[in-house]
Amino acid sequence: MAKSYPLQRHIALLALLRSRRAPVPFSAIRTELAPIEAYLGAEESARRTFERDKRILREAGVILHYDGKGYSLDASALRARPLQLDTASAIVLREALGLASVDDRFALAPEAKRILMDLRSERSPIVTHHITRDPPTVVELVEKLTLAIWRRLRVSFSYRPVKGGDARSRTLEPWGLFSRRGHWYVVGRCNEKNERRTFKIGLIHGLKVIGLPDGMNHFERPEGFDIRHSGFVLPWDWKLHPPEELILECEPEWVELVARHLGGATTIEGTRVRRMVTHAHGVDQLILEWMPRVRVVGPESLANVWKGKFERIAARHGVGT
Repeated sequence: MAKSYPLQRHIALLALLRSRRAPVPFSAIRTELAPIEAYLGAEESARRTFERDKRILREAGVILHYDGKGYSLDASALRARPLQLDTASAIVLREALGLASVDDRFALAPEAKRILMDLRSERSPIVTHHITRDPPTVVELVEKLTLAIWRRLRVSFSYRPVKGGDARSRTLEPWGLFSRRGHWYVVGRCNEKNERRTFKIGLIHGLKVIGLPDGMNHFERPEGFDIRHSGFVLPWDWKLHPPEELILECEPEWVELVARHLGGATTIEGTRVRRMVTHAHGVDQLILEWMPRVRVVGPESLANVWKGKFERIAARHGVGT
């Protein structure tokens, strides 16, 4: 028997209770949510899972009322207390409802679709905070990419690298999405490079899903792919350039801290920290935070860039270099 996920159960439970005018007995809840195997198994075990879900929902401000016969949801109370989500979480919730609304196997697909429309309206109980650093157009791109990932369809777009240069056409087999430090990324196989690549969605333009509306020309995602691992690739380990050695000169008390932060196969030689990287500019934000206690020694190209930056900053504030 497949195990349902908590978020899947919570969405399905709320959708069920919102669709009913009369209280719903627990036995009926088990029957209605059987397609997603929410509360199957022994009665005692199912009841424990249900009580745990009720507690989680209550902590989020959603209270299920029990009148002795069944459970009901006070929709007006839910709207009176907006659900506070950051931008990334709001997008994930909306996409989860979007997938549920088009899945014919899901008995409450119509209700999921209706809730999805509510979330997109001005009456939405979702409030986004911790504003994303991406432009507003990224939300629409994330929705298109989610559709392409779910239906295993390739996408095409033009991409302008972070460091500048001409935009280049790319065709991608999108495998997954992740959000990190306020930005959204898509991971997949780049047809032009014939290898796995990660693209910052905010730099994507003219995105098109190939194969709509009939869904032809699909691809298969590699077996064993886990998006959770993609989201934790350190910026300096992004495979954008040939490997080169990053060398940082640190004040003595900063050596261990810098080495731990860089992670991986980092070595320490006196006050210098060394590490092989495939995207040296991925450390730019850290250097900005650490300077002047840490400075770049190598590679030479990066060292020259930061030497110029440091001299300009020092001159602006009237201090020596």
